[in-house]
Amino acid sequence: MSEALQQKILLAKEKKEKERILQSLPSGMVEEFLLPGEAPEWVADRFAKFTSTATPPHYSITTDYRGELGSWIESLARKHDISNPMLAGTGLRNFPWVKCRCTSPGWAEFLISALGRDLSLLSSDKRRLLVVFEEEYEYIAFMATE
Repeated sequence: MSEALQQKILLAKEKKEKERILQSLPSGMVEEFLLPGEAPEWVADRFAKFTSTATPPHYSITTDYRGELGSWIESLARKHDISNPMLAGTGLRNFPWVKCRCTSPGWAEFLISALGRDLSLLSSDKRRLLVVFEEEYEYIAFMATE
């Protein structure tokens, strides 16, 4: 299969996933999806560093409750001024970030439901990054600034 055909198939698949994300989040929460290359290069570099087992997390929490996890993520976002609107990583190659207005308490639970328990949040000025990973018995978080 040619690379062009693979890209076309991936784009079609990701357009469906983009629509699913839009339908999963409350009306008015999503402002837009960013295209590849719209996030600064330092974000990918830091993300790669955070996935290394040699990098200790900045924060961790042990919980089985989505509400508690959401509250923890919201408190970290406030603490590090990941303010509104913010960008949330989608895991999609063609639409890697979604710009969200997260003003109501519980916004993190909506993002967890739509995007999964591993979350990447980037401030709207693209200078602060919060990354949360689900581990076997806990959640760990990393914070970076440009």
